[in-house]
Amino acid sequence: MLLGAGEMAELAARHLINNGIQNVLVANRTYERACDLSKEFYGRPVKFDEFINEMARTDIVICSTGAPTYVVTKNQMQKVMKERKQKQVFLIDISVPRNLDPGINDLENVYLYNIDDLQGVVDSNMFERQKEAEKAERIIAEEIETFLKWQASLDSVPTIRALRDKAEEMKREEVEKLIHKLPSLGDREKEAIEYMATALMNKLMHPPTAALKEGGDDKASLVALIRRLYGINGEDKE
Repeated sequence: MLLGAGEMAELAARHLINNGIQNVLVANRTYERACDLSKEFYGRPVKFDEFINEMARTDIVICSTGAPTYVVTKNQMQKVMKERKQKQVFLIDISVPRNLDPGINDLENVYLYNIDDLQGVVDSNMFERQKEAEKAERIIAEEIETFLKWQASLDSVPTIRALRDKAEEMKREEVEKLIHKLPSLGDREKEAIEYMATALMNKLMHPPTAALKEGGDDKASLVALIRRLYGINGEDKE
């Protein structure tokens, strides 16, 4: 039930409907306004002097009127709860000044929330969202750094490829020379020699390859130095 048909009440009603509320009652001092708003929500208008009776069958009440005093007192709510057989009810007072007697909250199975309570919920949610936002920012910063390192390493790819091709060529030549000198070797021995040569090549190539991938401000000088040390000349293969 909406007590009051102003903008705040309308916004609250739309939010509740979006979250599954189906039956909406609208009580307003101007009955025509209650009729108009209830039509928008496929609800039912209630005359303002009769809303107390309807509260016996209402589980959620949102109050947003312009009344200068309480529109529901503790004594009235006691009678409502007696008729409800103490079934739980939630009252949300978003009026300024408050329109629901704070003493109502002392009644059993009655839960009254006001602007201050809602602000506390908002602040708590904002704090949690801020923590998640900071966590997301850290993840993004880490991913950006990883991407930039990867992007920087792309300039070194031709040299890395040429370096490994050079190493593979040298390994192949030396393995073939050894096998040629030892014609009595069986397939098992040849596979062992091939495996050892490949493992040794990979270990030797790892430091310069890692350095090229990591890059840095002196990456151009590093590329030139490695090409010179390993005798990589001419244009890199694409």
